[in-house]
Amino acid sequence: MQKMGNLDYYVLAKELAALEGGRINKIYSNGVFRLKLNRNGEVNFIAEAGVRAHLTKYVEEAPERPSDFVMLIRKRLDNAKIKSVKQTNFDRLLSFVFDAKDGLFVLVFELFQNGNVVFCGSDDRIIDALKRETYAARALRPKQPYSPPPSNKKHPLELTEADIPEGKAVAALAKAVNLPPFYLEEACSRAGQEYGAEINDKKAVVKALHSLFDEAKPCVYYENGKPIAFSPFPLKKLGETEVRFFPSLSEAVDAYYSSVERETKKVNPEHKKLLHLIETQKTALAEFGVREKEARASAEYIGAHLGEAEAALEKARRERKRELEF
Repeated sequence: MQKMGNLDYYVLAKELAALEGGRINKIYSNGVFRLKLNRNGEVNFIAEAGVRAHLTKYVEEAPERPSDFVMLIRKRLDNAKIKSVKQTNFDRLLSFVFDAKDGLFVLVFELFQNGNVVFCGSDDRIIDALKRETYAARALRPKQPYSPPPSNKKHPLELTEADIPEGKAVAALAKAVNLPPFYLEEACSRAGQEYGAEINDKKAVVKALHSLFDEAKPCVYYENGKPIAFSPFPLKKLGETEVRFFPSLSEAVDAYYSSVERETKKVNPEHKKLLHLIETQKTALAEFGVREKEARASAEYIGAHLGEAEAALEKARRERKRELEF
């Protein structure tokens, strides 16, 4: 399954700017964080760290009991107006700025693997975080100033030929520019550069990287009716693969993930048989465990009273012998 990268969030942030002026209705968290918003009608924004963030029309049932963190945000952001939605440092970071009755608040979605949701005040100090954590360069804890993860890689639009180190194309570019391999491969394809070969034309590669920021044309690629990739623009590297275009990146990735999730939930008959067999074995093992405990308890009881039993048997033998003698 494809994961959204910083270039995807760059395009998404531009789309989400249309939410500005809208209001927040409710907040939910059940593994996936969801904001129920109102902007000319109800819209739902979901964020799943390490995977995705986008508007969706596929809404799952809300958890019965919200966490303390969700309750805190609900209280502070009750009917708050969306002031802005921005990407931070061309990274997998999206920040929602809300204008609430008690002032401005910022909700930061850190969308990299094992990411976080951080709630801050207008002074950028952390009020609380979904996961309170401490790293070498920053601390995500109440009252600490919020700072994004540090990065020493360049924005693709700032990259020059001199910044590109020697080495195999995708590996060399990954050291210098802040883009995932998925889009570095696309830049190489546009430049006519083999992924695993030394870069033969750095100027062409830089030009190709810049072209990734041309006008967006969101799409999803399919093989045998199943989605295999999404992108903010057509991918040269996928050639003649079946493609469908969407009005927005949110709609494209929403279609992609909903389809992937449906495929994941499908279970074929053979798989069902295996699952039934596993459950049967689990039940048998549990019953065996109970019998084993009972047998062990019996053995321990016998062992503890073995001397008494032997003495009783010996007494019975003597009495029997005495009866036979008479």
